Amino acid sequence: MPDAPTVLVVDDEEAVLSLLEGLLTAEGHGVVRSSSGERALELADNTTIDVALVDKNLPDMDGVELVRRLVERRPEIGAAIMTGLGSLRSSLDDMRAGVKRYLLKPFDDAAVVTRTVRELVPRQQTESSARIDGGSDDPVRVIVADASDKDRDEITAAFEDVGCQVAKATCAQEALLQLAAGEHDLIVVAYDMGDMTADDVLLRAKRVNKHVAVVVTSANPTLPMTAALMRRGAAALLAKPLKDRRRSALAAVGHARASRDRARESVEKAKPPSAPAVIVEASADASSRSRPQEPEPAPPAAPVADEPKVETEAAASATEAPAAAAPDGAEPETETTEAGSAGADASAAGPSDEEEE
Repeated sequence: MPDAPTVLVVDDEEAVLSLLEGLLTAEGHGVVRSSSGERALELADNTTIDVALVDKNLPDMDGVELVRRLVERRPEIGAAIMTGLGSLRSSLDDMRAGVKRYLLKPFDDAAVVTRTVRELVPRQQTESSARIDGGSDDPVRVIVADASDKDRDEITAAFEDVGCQVAKATCAQEALLQLAAGEHDLIVVAYDMGDMTADDVLLRAKRVNKHVAVVVTSANPTLPMTAALMRRGAAALLAKPLKDRRRSALAAVGHARASRDRARESVEKAKPPSAPAVIVEASADASSRSRPQEPEPAPPAAPVADEPKVETEAAASATEAPAAAAPDGAEPETETTEAGSAGADASAAGPSDEEEE
């Protein structure tokens, strides 16, 4: 699958950078941002840039000069200068530098910005994106909610053309019931459904399924509206009627697939790692330890040398000799007994001669 077009946004106002990044990301574009010309050139050296939106007055260089240097690095890049109405001017020098479009500040119409970027994408990149196959073995499941029969049928056809499974709803409450009853990846809801605003649908849909992607459609989209919906968690804001149905559907499907992948990753991380395998191995070890082990056969006795055997027999003969000398039935007397008997005989003989004297 080819990469989405990458847009370089260069402006020294943080609010403009954040606004355009949210809008273009919602349209499926890759976005890199810079607040200076030098930093933008560094990014261009390390990133393949398809479109550049450059502020006319940058703190370190003129916007047209930055465009000229960007085009030198990649001649097919599509560049637009962002400027206020008072400073708007078009000259041959700008065109020679590579400027192809102008965007007026402040941005009041989101559709103008997204349309300008689509027109600036190099033709080869556009053709590659158009060949993306929206269908797959695991199609995206979509709920299209719109009170207008015409708009609902048009949006439904756009998503069916790229291989999605689509369920339709005529009101917000019906869409939320369908979301709760089945597994859906994407809900496409009109900004004003009549029974519920898009903000309410967005909040309630996230409570039912926090991983579902929500795309809002509106006949009059604005950048402030887009920014507010992005802060609440919307994936994109599409203008009705869909001018490029396939591209709009593919951008929304891309958000749905990314959200679904994140949901699957979170489920995988929540699983205990290899728990069943550890339990089986442990039980196998325990059963093997509980079985009585058969005694091992004793090793054969080592042969005894002849010389130690003679000494043993001699010692046994010496031990048996005194016992053999005693008469049958008599116990041999020990030396202690004999000494005691001698002492008793001496006492019985009476006093010695020295005592008599």
